[in-house]
Amino acid sequence: MPVEVKALLRHHGGLATARVEQRNGAGRGLSKKTKQAHFGLPRELVAVEERQVLALEEDKRIPAAGRVPLVPEGGWGCAPVGVALDAELGLLVDQPFFTVREEAAVNDLAYVNKCLRDHVTKDYLGVAFVQGGLLVVKVRGEATGSVWFCPYDDARDRDGLDAAARVRELLLPCGEDFDAFLSRLAGSPPELETVAQLMVDGGFARVVPVGE
Repeated sequence: MPVEVKALLRHHGGLATARVEQRNGAGRGLSKKTKQAHFGLPRELVAVEERQVLALEEDKRIPAAGRVPLVPEGGWGCAPVGVALDAELGLLVDQPFFTVREEAAVNDLAYVNKCLRDHVTKDYLGVAFVQGGLLVVKVRGEATGSVWFCPYDDARDRDGLDAAARVRELLLPCGEDFDAFLSRLAGSPPELETVAQLMVDGGFARVVPVGE
């Protein structure tokens, strides 16, 4: 299922229904050999003009203090080199951040955020799909500029929660600003490959070739 479709479907799945202590978080930490994640530009770079950013901020009524973040080392639509892991939250970034497009698209900030109104309030702006949820930035009110993780397979989620309740009860803090969030990310830690190999060896997963 495409991630842009899956992200719109709030559900309980393998994580929320697992027979584990849900309050324990992601689990053990990483080795000291882990390097910080780096981000690169997409192969087909589409330039984003200042007028497009200003139009987006005006459309979303984002105050100056909540300026839509540009990812350091890249910019609009950049992606991690390899993958980037927040070991504390179990948050895995493995695809490009949203960008600003002239037309509606599954990676367009304006379009995607119109589809996410039952996930978060307008005080938050979705900036990327990540494994297991959505990465959002607070653009209004207290703690403007802070980064949060909105999981969509969350044991705490339940029918009847509106966007305001989800924001209040479910969002997990990732950093007081975007730079703080990026500093938490480990670049392609070897533990991920170890876990993946154990899953394959145990018959829980299979290797799928990835084309260039």
